[in-house]
Amino acid sequence: MRYLKHVLTLLFISLPLQIVGIFLLPFVLPFVPKDTEVLPRWLRWFDNNHSHLNLRENPTIIDGLAGWPEYRRVRGIYPQAPYNFFKLLWGRYVWLAWRNPTNYFAYAVLGFTWPERVYIVSQSGDLGIGDFTRPGSYKTVIRDLDRNEYWEYYLIYKYKHIPGRCFRLRMGYKIGDPRDGHNYVGRQIQWVFAPSPLHSYKGE
Repeated sequence: MRYLKHVLTLLFISLPLQIVGIFLLPFVLPFVPKDTEVLPRWLRWFDNNHSHLNLRENPTIIDGLAGWPEYRRVRGIYPQAPYNFFKLLWGRYVWLAWRNPTNYFAYAVLGFTWPERVYIVSQSGDLGIGDFTRPGSYKTVIRDLDRNEYWEYYLIYKYKHIPGRCFRLRMGYKIGDPRDGHNYVGRQIQWVFAPSPLHSYKGE
C-alpha cells in the first residue's frame, strides 16, 4: 500500500500520456519552426522544462525542444550544427517523446517543491552509477516535516552483447543524493518514469 499512489500514477496518468506523446508528436513537430523552443500551448504537458523554470517566462535559459547546447553539439543538432530538417525533427522527437516524456506535466502536476528541511529515510545501492561507467542500482527515500515521503529508484544494467549500450531505468522523483551539497530548497522536483533500453554506456 505504501507505493500504491505511485503505481496508480504510472498506470493511469504517466504511461497513457507518454503513449499519446509517442504517437502525437510526430504529426506536430514538423510544423514547429526551427527557432521556436516551445510547443503550442495545447501541447504544454509534453513540453520540455528544465529544473523548476517556466518555459514561457524563461525562454532563454531552458533546454529547448531538442536538449541543452552541449547535447545538441555532440549530436549535430541545430543551432549547434548546420540546420537539417530531419535531424532536428528526430532530435526533438527523441528528446520529447522518449528521453523526457510529458516533461512539463511531470514537473508542474506530478512533482513536488523541495521543502526547507528533509530527512533521509533510507539510501541503498550505488549513488554513483549516474556517470554510466558501471552497472548497479540505488534507491533513495526522503521525508519532509509533514511526513510526506518521496522516493527514487535508479537502475543501470549493462548488456553483455551490445557494446557501449545499457538499459537505464529512472522511476519516482528525481532526488539523487540529497547530501550532495546543492541547494534544492524551493526547487520543483520532477516525478519521472523513464526507461531507456539503449542508453550510452561509458564503462568497459
